[in-house]
Amino acid sequence: MCKYIGMEYFAAASLITCTGDCISFADLKKKEINSVKRFKDNNIAAVILYSDYYTREMLMNFSDCFEISDDGKSLKTIVPKNVLISRFLSYLSPEILKTLMDGMKVA
Repeated sequence: MCKYIGMEYFAAASLITCTGDCISFADLKKKEINSVKRFKDNNIAAVILYSDYYTREMLMNFSDCFEISDDGKSLKTIVPKNVLISRFLSYLSPEILKTLMDGMKVA
């Protein structure tokens, strides 16, 4: 069965692994591509719901955690990283979480 990973979970993981409190949308896309490759390499049927639609939904539904930077080119968190961990990452299975976090390492 395929698992679907919401944009908010992916964004939280990306922001947790980056230095600082924001990440450019270009870097976010690279991490998404790398994560999908990791899922495939590990034979995990998972899809990251990453698109403009899901980004808008995430910003509306989780406006207490995420916002777009003033220049519109980055996503930033407005809460400490430990809040992102407890609110989003604690719901992912260990297998999905490990593979997702491995996918955050982009050369």
